[in-house]
Amino acid sequence: MLSQVQEHHVPTTWWVGPSTRPENLGEYLEQIFSSNLRSPWGMNPYSQWLRFVGLLNDEPVAVSILFLGAGVAAIFNVAVVPEFRRQGLGTLITRAPLLRARLMGYRYGVLKATQMGTKLYKNMKFEKCCTIFMYTCRP
Repeated sequence: MLSQVQEHHVPTTWWVGPSTRPENLGEYLEQIFSSNLRSPWGMNPYSQWLRFVGLLNDEPVAVSILFLGAGVAAIFNVAVVPEFRRQGLGTLITRAPLLRARLMGYRYGVLKATQMGTKLYKNMKFEKCCTIFMYTCRP
């Protein structure tokens, strides 16, 4: 995976939380990133990712990504174009993947809240359950 990151010159990110195994994965990632060691770390390429785009007058103004796995629906990369914020679009583009997941039989939704999104997610009744650390590799 790191060879692909280096080849395309794009950063990549791993999220490390309380249930991450091994527990010291962050230490391994720091070693890998600092030594440019190539390793098969990463997510299953056959996992299910669904992308959502919110349109307003046929123009994209909001996006989110849904990952389905381990019995939960995980929401990633929620974003709204700055001039369209504070109009409920963040709520809609977060709710859409959750509703899709529910139709597919999922009953739990999770996400990693940014500082900007914390109030939105709290209003949607998400509850903080842990702290997640992010490790980024920039080739």
